[in-house]
Amino acid sequence: MSLSRMPLSTVEHYSIDLIAQDTNTYSIQILDLSDQAILADLPLDPMDNTLAAVIDRNALAKLGADATPVLEALSKVLQEQIGAKEFVVIPNGANLPGYTLPQNAEFKRLRQASREDIEIATVSILEKHQDLIIELDQKNEMLLGIAELIKKLQHDKPYDEISAFLESHANFTPGKMTEYKEEDIQGIKARFNNHNVTTMAMLNQEQRLCAILRGLSMGSGFMYLSDETIDQEMLLLEKFQGDTTEEKAKSRSQFLLAYLANKACSLVKEQDHFLIIAALGREEIYDAIGFKALPIKSNDYVVTMKLSDQRLALTAIKEKLTRPSFSEMTAISRLGVMPVPVATTTNETDVADQREDKVAPKKFG
Repeated sequence: MSLSRMPLSTVEHYSIDLIAQDTNTYSIQILDLSDQAILADLPLDPMDNTLAAVIDRNALAKLGADATPVLEALSKVLQEQIGAKEFVVIPNGANLPGYTLPQNAEFKRLRQASREDIEIATVSILEKHQDLIIELDQKNEMLLGIAELIKKLQHDKPYDEISAFLESHANFTPGKMTEYKEEDIQGIKARFNNHNVTTMAMLNQEQRLCAILRGLSMGSGFMYLSDETIDQEMLLLEKFQGDTTEEKAKSRSQFLLAYLANKACSLVKEQDHFLIIAALGREEIYDAIGFKALPIKSNDYVVTMKLSDQRLALTAIKEKLTRPSFSEMTAISRLGVMPVPVATTTNETDVADQREDKVAPKKFG
């Protein structure tokens, strides 16, 4: 039972609604009003400014002749009321107006990989360092789920540790860290307690956090990965080959990301395909562990994307998530305001680069 359902648009006997599944979990749904059947559920990751979802063939088949006007209305809702990062997988041949195939977009850091791609690529890297695998396996424990992580962290402020870990090891730009600090601990809680998000984490022998990764379940076996962060100091730089310190650091980073990705795949067995934004300046590392440029390897589905500024509904959700005293009625009233016009930008790369993230200036987050 959802806490709230707010209609954002109607077409014929279909409604496009904003749903609050619980305190931290939101999505956009296409509802058939004739029988109350949910035809599509598009998960939101508000604290990561992301909507990532699959609209499958069954949904389009049920929409029938109404598929075109419903997708047009959905596109308008997503662009005018949600915004930010939007990745929508649709059946090959379908059209979501205003959305671009990533391979045709100017923003080139979105990557994709099948489970098999990751497993093959990471094993190829890891098998060259069997001694390091043994060392990591002996000293660290991989966990699935935020509840398990909170239970294992040995102190009374686990979200403070998560926040401090991200700040110390994720190498975010100053602008991104300002955003995190403004969200404060309540924002970190919301980020990791979204029920559409799966947390994967690694703890060392002292039960301290040393790696973390989040996955937003998109539906139909797709998952969008984010917040991938690893303590590089887990392994000494001298254990990696390279003529320079920079080369050794790159080899270590590649090995640790391969180790984390391989472990993550073994934990989320129901997921078959993954999307991720490669960190600016480190694209080669993501490519090496199996993530490649789009399109995905599928005759049935294609990935579409839209990058823009954050819109009204998403802003209201984030405000409610970061301010516990922010009442439901206040949030609903704000969400009920008429959609604002879609802002124009020079191009998708400019929009993406204005939203700072990891590693280097001007990375989309």
